[in-house]
Amino acid sequence: MTNTTTKKGAVKGAVAAAAGIAVLLGGAGTFALWNMSTPFAGATVTTGELSVTGGTPMVWDDITPGHENTIEDIGTFRMAPGDVIESTATMTVIAQGENIVVKPAITAPDGGDYVAALPPALQDDLSIDITLSGDGIDEDGELTAGTHDVTVTTIFRFAEDAGDTKNDRTTMNQTVDLTTVNITLQQVAPSASGS
Repeated sequence: MTNTTTKKGAVKGAVAAAAGIAVLLGGAGTFALWNMSTPFAGATVTTGELSVTGGTPMVWDDITPGHENTIEDIGTFRMAPGDVIESTATMTVIAQGENIVVKPAITAPDGGDYVAALPPALQDDLSIDITLSGDGIDEDGELTAGTHDVTVTTIFRFAEDAGDTKNDRTTMNQTVDLTTVNITLQQVAPSASGS
């Protein structure tokens, strides 16, 4: 009887030990892992917005030093090397996002470099720069979150040394189709804005 009881106890101990090992090794091999889940309580995430209204009509001015004047009809203005002209337009910009920062740029309609949209003869001699002014503009000239009325100023510079080679007529009688050049307001990624 004593031997039989001892054997049963030994068997029970072995079973208990095996069960203990199964619990301890629950994360190894093919044993199932415990898991539980709970939803985000009442949480939603909403994306922001970037939109622009206005921008027309544009006001054009000749700002060439010593020749400052309003340009009544930009379509009849003839630029010569050294000329500088400026356009201004007022826009309402809605920029919604906790970390949104927007900068202006001149681009081609496909978003690429505007230079490619210029006549080949002018690509080295005509430059276009753009700035924003008004409320919501930070020290880097970039627009911060909110609804803002801003003035977009675009300056076209025809290089003084354009066609400076004798009898070079390549930059003469060229037409810049402004519908192939876009004013673009583009978001700056937070990692690149420095804000």
